[in-house]
Amino acid sequence: MNAEQSSPLLRETIQTNNSSNFQNTKNSGMSASIAQRRVFKTLPPFIRQNLPILSVGLVLIITAISFHTKVLPDKSDIAAIHDSLSGGQIQKSFEKFRHHNVYDYEKFRPIENTETTGMVEVAFDEVSGKIGQEAKNTVTKPKKFNLYFREYTPEKIGSKNVDIILLHGAAFTSLTWKQIDTLQELQSNGYRAIAIDLPGSGESPSGTINPKESAIFVQSIFKAFGVKKAVLISPSMSGRYAVPYIFNDIMAKYGTLKAWIPVAPVSVRDHRETEYAKLNLKTFIVYGEKDSSGRAQSLQYLAKIPGSDIWGMIDGDHPCYMTNPKAWNEHVLKFLKGV
Repeated sequence: MNAEQSSPLLRETIQTNNSSNFQNTKNSGMSASIAQRRVFKTLPPFIRQNLPILSVGLVLIITAISFHTKVLPDKSDIAAIHDSLSGGQIQKSFEKFRHHNVYDYEKFRPIENTETTGMVEVAFDEVSGKIGQEAKNTVTKPKKFNLYFREYTPEKIGSKNVDIILLHGAAFTSLTWKQIDTLQELQSNGYRAIAIDLPGSGESPSGTINPKESAIFVQSIFKAFGVKKAVLISPSMSGRYAVPYIFNDIMAKYGTLKAWIPVAPVSVRDHRETEYAKLNLKTFIVYGEKDSSGRAQSLQYLAKIPGSDIWGMIDGDHPCYMTNPKAWNEHVLKFLKGV
């Protein structure tokens, strides 16, 4: 059979296929339409009758909420969430913990002019309010955590009247403070500096600190390292530990904390401006100029702390200490001279 003879048959086949495809498409569209009608019919009568009005109302509610800064997360919250996501990726390499020395500072003093890494056990009993060894001896079962730390001691321990405790953001660890030379600068200027990995971060095993335990947890850190007078540095995520602590009776009871350096911390809005205005704590407030929410919260809330010092790093991001480490280290040391 030649091409001319086969043409009518070919055309008939193509027409049949096109007709079949059109019919299938039509049937598919009808099936989708029928399915949509069935779903619509399953809705309660009130919703079916008022669907247009409810749709408009939902749009208006979302619009109204978008202007309510207390409900929707701001850039500071988003930055903290981003820190958390990034931190989760960073910590994958620490799933298998290395063997570390476990130090007990209730029995041994730190060695002068050294750089020490290892684990320290912190313990507290939220019910009785006891910390350290006293908590371990309670009838109730205390909470205990092994925390990885980096400790830099000066040539002469005690040459300064305070020790520096450094927490970290969610996407960072104690290693960050070494990488930007903060630990080294503190050490060379006579300070004992201790950076820790919070539970589940860096090389510290996972652990859960409930919000109501945040304050006693911070005090148990001071106790675990034998710190008598402390300056606490708390950026971003670590504000969930530091902010509850400064408003808790535990801080006044022990009197360990002598100064605070918050860097755009979370949880700031958990307390009112009038509460910050009643604090009696030497404070150095730090934020990056590019961190609009961190700047706004620092100036609206933290700046109400009487006598507080404020520094907005030019071109600084949310973790501004990473933007310009040299300037960060210089400003911290300048502040510490007045503590």
